[in-house]
Amino acid sequence: MEQASAQQPGPPITTVWPKLAQYLSVVDALAAAQASKAWHHAVTDASPWAPRRIDGAKAAVAACEAAAAAARATANVPHKYRRSRLMDLEDRPAYRNFVSGEVGALSLARILGACSLKGKFVDLGSGTGRPLVYAATLGSFAEVIGLELLDGYVRSSRETLAHVECKWSIHQRDFVSDEGAAVWRDADVVFAASTVFDEAQMARIAARAVALKRGAWVVTLDVALPSPHFVVEWLIKCPDCSWGAARAFVQRRV
Repeated sequence: MEQASAQQPGPPITTVWPKLAQYLSVVDALAAAQASKAWHHAVTDASPWAPRRIDGAKAAVAACEAAAAAARATANVPHKYRRSRLMDLEDRPAYRNFVSGEVGALSLARILGACSLKGKFVDLGSGTGRPLVYAATLGSFAEVIGLELLDGYVRSSRETLAHVECKWSIHQRDFVSDEGAAVWRDADVVFAASTVFDEAQMARIAARAVALKRGAWVVTLDVALPSPHFVVEWLIKCPDCSWGAARAFVQRRV
């Protein structure tokens, strides 16, 4: 019996499946970024504002929300909007990326004190819009912008921000899509309450954030950006988030 000839090796698996090659390259890049990231940051709970200024920011939110509620009552629209259908799909794999939570006035004051107070402030997943009101009240931003997918939050936040004396806009966009990322690529300060975001979502944010100019700031909660293009300058204690305490990673584009 003749011996079977040796089977010729086929093409590499990454050639057969190009998407796998792309996935592996992303994974390798993220691993290298995490390994090379310098964690020489200072932990701080300082704020450049006196307590009365922070109380003033809280009062501004209360006043805006009260005015919005009064306007809704006059217009005979629902006092509270139903949550979006997206929030009902609790079995979807990425449901955690839609879980809502809000950072308090004291926490945002500490965060803003560690980075810029001018230019464009953007909140990724802006929810009810409260952090945007805090930023407009405490900072000197030319514009505050929110990106939010959920219908109810988009409507209520627009009604709340209508009573803020600052240029503002709410975009109903996925902030990591092409259209959504175009909104914040020229931002000076980007904030994301990312405590429960999964690794894939953080990777998408990091990939989009590379388009920011050098010196721009990205603030994420409890998880740093998996990117070699950002350095952690500060680690901020955030005691008054709606779910409890958190840590804010204040990262600068390099």
